Amino acid sequence: MINLDDTTHAVKQVRLISGELFELALARNGLEFIPGDCVALYTADGKSRPYSIASGSNEDELCFVIRMMEGGEVSPWLMARLPGDAVRLTPPFGWFRP
Repeated sequence: MINLDDTTHAVKQVRLISGELFELALARNGLEFIPGDCVALYTADGKSRPYSIASGSNEDELCFVIRMMEGGEVSPWLMARLPGDAVRLTPPFGWFRP
């Protein structure tokens, strides 16, 4: 189901950290969030998973540290994104706030 409040953000960079761990950096587009918030990131065919925002609330990019799950439905798709690709995400929510 598509949430009408979802927005798209351009990929700035996908940086391999080690093996299956990578950082996904998206254009922030003025998105407001509180430390500890997460968002759901979507694939092109509408599959989604929640990911914690790893960047600070004053940074220009939205960063996520993600483990690529072999056979996963979302993380392999996110890892394959190139700069300029669009990624759809939900507004922030606070599941992971202290």
